[in-house]
Amino acid sequence: QIYMRINWWWIMGAGLLVFFIVYRLLKNGLPTLKALNIYNVYELRSSDIYQLNKYASYLQDTIIKVIIPILLSKYLVEKRYVKSMIVFALELIIYLYAGEKSFLFVGIMVIGVVGWSMRKNFHKNFWACFLSASIVSCFGVNINSIIKNIYSIIYRRVMIDSACNKFLYYDFFKTNPREGWAGVFPRWLINVTSNYSDMHYSYLIAAKYHDRPEMQANTGFLAEGYLRWGVLGIFVVLIVFAFCLELIDGLQERTNYSFALGVGINFVFGLADGHLVNTMIFGYNMVWLFFVLFYKSGTFITIKKPFLTKIRLKYR
Repeated sequence: QIYMRINWWWIMGAGLLVFFIVYRLLKNGLPTLKALNIYNVYELRSSDIYQLNKYASYLQDTIIKVIIPILLSKYLVEKRYVKSMIVFALELIIYLYAGEKSFLFVGIMVIGVVGWSMRKNFHKNFWACFLSASIVSCFGVNINSIIKNIYSIIYRRVMIDSACNKFLYYDFFKTNPREGWAGVFPRWLINVTSNYSDMHYSYLIAAKYHDRPEMQANTGFLAEGYLRWGVLGIFVVLIVFAFCLELIDGLQERTNYSFALGVGINFVFGLADGHLVNTMIFGYNMVWLFFVLFYKSGTFITIKKPFLTKIRLKYR
């Protein structure tokens, strides 16, 4: 008997990734190399030389934020480094089209975290390095230009700006209409009209508090809870977030610690500057939710030469 491993998660994930790359090439041609300099991404995005429709944008977010972390985590844990490099190269191609810095950092973060987590004493080393790097970045920001750039990209953009914007959201929606379920469901299913259809609230907040009407003032999921349902909404999204952490813990019990960490790290990290409700309901995180709920480590089909005599599904 020959045991052949077949898992439909990998077939669908890899298939969607390849399909999207081919779609991008056919629609937009070869990408430019402008985004290799991350300081040129805003110029690239404002040029609108690469166009995507709404549904292709949903697929792009799903591939970058869900499928690529899953594939990278799988191949790194299995030590299939050539396949890992291919997946990361495909992610780089998508980044060159989109010019979104977060697209590039997703793969780097997953590779770093998964690779590091397989080492002995990962927890102690991680916190020691994180705290040391934070101290060096914070105190060395005015001394060295390289440290200043690292500080600006990681600590200021991800932590400080997002935290400050949360309080601006609290102040803005304290006196302005809240959104409720607006923007969560597809319009063809449940059409909930936004109170800010003329101009998105993130631009209004940027104009009011930063005097930058052309800029989006993004922030994390706690502010999303408040802009939808007030203080009650903050507790709602915290409960949902805790439930998701439990799902990640359950995934590592069924599979592997490093694999579950790689699958969950971008989900958690993305919430620092992203929403939870509208990505979990009919958004890209709905795919992530189904994966962590139902994935098991392997599916086997039993084949006896020369003919298929029996099919047996077995989960271990």
